[in-house]
Amino acid sequence: MKNFQLIIVTLVAILGFNSCSNQFESNNEKKLVKYVCVDDNNFKLIERSIEYNEKGQAISIQDDHYFADDEYSLGLHQFNWNENSIDATQDLSIKLFSDDVSNQTINYTITLENNLFTKFINNDSGYEMSIYTYNEDGRMQNYLDIVCDATCVWDADKLISIDNDAFNTEHKYTYGNISCLKGYCPIIINATQTEPLPFIHPEFAGLKTKQCPISEECTYFDEEDKPLIEYYTYEYEFDNEGYITKIIETITRPDTGTRIQTHTLTWK
Repeated sequence: MKNFQLIIVTLVAILGFNSCSNQFESNNEKKLVKYVCVDDNNFKLIERSIEYNEKGQAISIQDDHYFADDEYSLGLHQFNWNENSIDATQDLSIKLFSDDVSNQTINYTITLENNLFTKFINNDSGYEMSIYTYNEDGRMQNYLDIVCDATCVWDADKLISIDNDAFNTEHKYTYGNISCLKGYCPIIINATQTEPLPFIHPEFAGLKTKQCPISEECTYFDEEDKPLIEYYTYEYEFDNEGYITKIIETITRPDTGTRIQTHTLTWK
């Protein structure tokens, strides 16, 4: 189901798609420069490479998604940071379900208030590609775009649940005593939004947390409102500084069995 959501997110791209000190950011930490997610049959889902400016702000993200041998989305995102906004460009080359390759460039602006993302706006059409809202603690409360309408529930810095009305899904997270000393845990981010920049800068989306969920229960409802439950368990590996370097994600469905996805993170 998550693989299918990745395809839907790519189709959206084809269509055009807290406080002032920012309590979620730590300036002395390393930056995520490489992220790879691979399925257990060596089917690569995501590969991201990131470059930063001297202020530690991401200025480019090479974001490549592979859905099958001949289905992919190859994207280059570039960012120019201003005081209260970011000028962004997205160059996409997409091939899905056919031999046709679609190429498109989208110019958009990201607005910020109190160092938090508020809107991603298409500069050509003026369309609000996505909208962010936050709770009183500056944590993401709702993320809305064409295919995502996610509402988050927090207990302090732990994300407890996500209801995504657009996908008709409910996510519930369980925690143990695992946390990262440095960096952040990326597991929750892809479930809440579709743009790559919050994955790199979760502090600007109210999503930065060192709390690492150990399991997740995701309930999907079909057209007849019948539930299908996917179960996820997470194992983590850390370097000697406390950054997450690997996440082993075991996914179990009653209709298709079990598979494993491996997330590899490189920090510099």
